[in-house]
Amino acid sequence: MWQRLLRPLTLGIGGLLGSAIALWGLGKMLTGIWQQQTFANLCYRIAIATVDPRAS
Repeated sequence: MWQRLLRPLTLGIGGLLGSAIALWGLGKMLTGIWQQQTFANLCYRIAIATVDPRAS
């Protein structure tokens, strides 16, 4: 009786945990990409401003 009740419960918790970890990983990856883009953009602007003072 207990095993029949416990099995779907543990599977459900495992599924939720897996989904949460997957979402967290995806979010971390996306923010990482966004931060890299921002950093690259900043470096690019600094380089342009250094090379061509009229651009700033």
